[in-house]
Amino acid sequence: ITQTDGVVIEGHAAMNASGKAVMLHTRVGSYIIPLISLQRVARGEVVSAPLFPLVPGVMG
Repeated sequence: ITQTDGVVIEGHAAMNASGKAVMLHTRVGSYIIPLISLQRVARGEVVSAPLFPLVPGVMG
């Protein structure tokens, strides 16, 4: 993900099993983002979404 100020986040994102959240995996950790929050960012309604850390070794 690249922002206009040049910040780069290296990793990948995937839907979780329930389809209600997105799992973001980066070099520094894994996070879960509620899908509705990510959709609001993508539509430009808000400028950020909550990131909840995933517990290492637990896959959803």
